[in-house]
Amino acid sequence: MDDRYRFISLQSGRLATIPAAILLVFSPPARAATCLPGSGTTVNRLLDRIDDDPKQGLQQVDTALSRERNPVRRAHLLGVRALALGVLSRNDDAASAARSARDLLPASAVPLRDALTVLETSNTFHLDKAAHDLPLLRQIVERYPTGVGLHACAVAAAGDLERRAGNLIDAAHYLIDAYRETRRGADGRLAADTAHLLFKLVADAGDDSTALALNASALRFYARRPARAKSVLLTVFRARLLNKRGEFATAFHLMTLAESAMRGRGDDVGDAYRALEICRALVGLGRAKEAGRRCDIAHRTFATSSLSAAAQTDILRAEIALSSGKPRNAIRLLDPVIAGPYSRSSSVNISDAYRLRADAQRRVGNNRGAFVDLQEYVKRYRAWSEAARARQTVVTGVWLSRDQQMLRASKAEARLAQESLVVAHWIGWVRLLVITAVLGLVMLIVLILLGARHRRHLVAMTLTDPLTGLPNRRGIIQRADSALADAARLTGSAAIALIDLDHFKAINDAHGHAGGDAVLVTLARAANDILPPPAILGRWGGEEFLAVFPDTTAIDAAMLLELLRETIRGGAGTNIPIRFSAGIADWQPIRGPMTGNALIALADAAAYRAKAEGRDRSCFAGEEILGQPRQNGSVCLQNSSGG
Repeated sequence: MDDRYRFISLQSGRLATIPAAILLVFSPPARAATCLPGSGTTVNRLLDRIDDDPKQGLQQVDTALSRERNPVRRAHLLGVRALALGVLSRNDDAASAARSARDLLPASAVPLRDALTVLETSNTFHLDKAAHDLPLLRQIVERYPTGVGLHACAVAAAGDLERRAGNLIDAAHYLIDAYRETRRGADGRLAADTAHLLFKLVADAGDDSTALALNASALRFYARRPARAKSVLLTVFRARLLNKRGEFATAFHLMTLAESAMRGRGDDVGDAYRALEICRALVGLGRAKEAGRRCDIAHRTFATSSLSAAAQTDILRAEIALSSGKPRNAIRLLDPVIAGPYSRSSSVNISDAYRLRADAQRRVGNNRGAFVDLQEYVKRYRAWSEAARARQTVVTGVWLSRDQQMLRASKAEARLAQESLVVAHWIGWVRLLVITAVLGLVMLIVLILLGARHRRHLVAMTLTDPLTGLPNRRGIIQRADSALADAARLTGSAAIALIDLDHFKAINDAHGHAGGDAVLVTLARAANDILPPPAILGRWGGEEFLAVFPDTTAIDAAMLLELLRETIRGGAGTNIPIRFSAGIADWQPIRGPMTGNALIALADAAAYRAKAEGRDRSCFAGEEILGQPRQNGSVCLQNSSGG
């Protein structure tokens, strides 16, 4: 995948330079915002639509443009059109739309003209044009103070442009500053997109743990919004990194869910990138025949849209040909890749092409050619390894220098705080007089409120599980009934999942009841971090939990459960591997009236099916899920561990 897939979820990781908890706890505010100053409700609504379905969002923007005559509002709409075109990988068209919007505006409309310049440069992929755009972005960065949204937008765009131009030190300075600035701001979309831009830089530098945590923080914002296309795009980037790490089963599982979520959307380029990552995972899993079909789908699109992606696909197809005993086909596929302009491309691993061609040459008896290719592979692999270490050193060094600057600023703030304490001492007695005057009144109010608070506390105790702090059986049933009632009233949807920990008795036998309790608490804490409100997990009884997903389909609930499964698989600090089986059921208007207990019964049957199928997986209760017919009342997903 090349950089054109830019605004793109699900495993946490320990960071090399900042605590992972900072990234995972951070959840950008759920407010629709934009780098276009003066955007109104219409623009924000269109942006939300683009996040969910960029092709349909583009059609809605074009309809609005055909009716709008006011030049300023047309400029806003053209800016939104540029955003949609960028998501669809039509970057030249996106840059053209941003320029057209800027030409509509008078010279006095400086903020909006600057925002459109930032948008145009974000879609620049020609190095000669990048050299012209970088000074413009630096001027915009200096024009606005820190804390103003447009400043962060320009800093993030400058960092990404520097990254594409190969200037890693400047890119790291810009992107780390933009990431920290947007985390403190109120613009949730900008914070999530900046985290993704920093993800790409950190992933290029080889710091996979930090990159995965940044990816998860971006996903947390979009998972709580109607933004399926954005969430899936983040998932594609995550799967690509997991494939690089050799976690093929997890990558394949995530991409299968992503492919199902985007089926029928008409996004050919997006479908091709998803097919490419599924092909890569299947090659790693040794399933060459299935991988070949996926790579052929990707190649048909990339042959006319992205030469670098087509080259990646040809390398995979060559590996498939070798595993199928067809070395001459592999050589035919690899020759154009090696002869192409990819020696400096970060998106095409040209050393792999030499390695595969050396193997193919050996198999057809051309030992001299195999030796030459093997020498070239060793040379390029060493150069690639040295460059990767250098990139990681640069990014880590910049991050540490920024940390030291922040530490010095904190010390200065501490000195000012100490001086303020001296002043506060002299005015403290005045406050004491005021407090004494109102103390009697406050005590009276407290006594009145204590009785009401005590009653509320007693009610809460009857609805809360004392071990995990989650809602107990009675409390979670109330949540399920409420979600169903809201779905029926609003003609929406709701999903529930019954989660049953696998082999829990064996955990108690091996680690004692304290170990079993630790596993229950770990699952509860991980769910609280991962499930986006208003989704909630409750304890159903023993080792069983019930998750309620208001306004959510079974597919979306399954994606969140897979994120939870991936997070706790290694024990999440308990040193006890944690697995669970889940049954998922959702309510749609076509089902007619249904109580919470009835829906739970469907999920319970699906959970039994998950146990029968081999545990550590999710099963759906329904007529047809992921294009598979119902079997004995449910259908199951293959678990990500392959067992």
